Amino acid sequence: MKKIFLVSVLCLYSILLAIGQTKTSVQLSAISHNGASEINQWAGSIQNLLLDKIVANPGFSLLERDKIGLLHQEKELQKSEDFIDGKVVEQGKAIGAQFIFQPEIDVKSKLFRLKVIDVEKESVIAVEKCDIAETLKWQDNDFEKIEKTFDRTLQKMLPTKRIKIIRFNNPKSTELLVAVGQSTNIKKKQGLVIYYVSSEKIEDSFVEREVNVGKAKIIELQGDSFSIAEINDGASEIQALMQKGTKIFCKIQ
Repeated sequence: MKKIFLVSVLCLYSILLAIGQTKTSVQLSAISHNGASEINQWAGSIQNLLLDKIVANPGFSLLERDKIGLLHQEKELQKSEDFIDGKVVEQGKAIGAQFIFQPEIDVKSKLFRLKVIDVEKESVIAVEKCDIAETLKWQDNDFEKIEKTFDRTLQKMLPTKRIKIIRFNNPKSTELLVAVGQSTNIKKKQGLVIYYVSSEKIEDSFVEREVNVGKAKIIELQGDSFSIAEINDGASEIQALMQKGTKIFCKIQ
């Protein structure tokens, strides 16, 4: 009896643990640059800015923060934005990272670049950049540009899969409860396209296609997994489809 109870408790713990692991595991590489050693003071400030942004984001779990390099080495930056350092990817795999943020300061071109690597696919999924001032002449607006660059990068990491629409928030409203939340980095005012899936027969097989029926935008985030979206186009058709039992989905606009 005790063994059965212990197994049950362990199973329940495993389920709860799995449910709780909704955050995306990321690693932040030390900043690379092609400038002189004095650029390190700016690299350190940018590194701290990015660290704070990642830690403050409820969708991310930052791995091995204490092992991020404190010295930002001068190096010849790769000309290709798609270049991936195999050692960096292997390190990411070893600690269980899903994505790697790789920041670079290109002093010669006066650019800040932020590259995102998908560890499993070993491919670059996003590259965002902004102009920066000359070395040692940085101002607050340069850091604001870098913050905006980080936010644009997150936008490219939003989910591309089908997002399930659970129900209308209440029968008389145009608000929907949708199965997407802070763990996916979605923000308020994010646009959504609402659709259902139709199956069309082509010769001897059936092919699915998405039929758009309306648009909405996120107006409230409700934890890691849910949000409230307000319909701004197609409310009556969406309501009619849901009343018939048609499964309705949405996707990032």
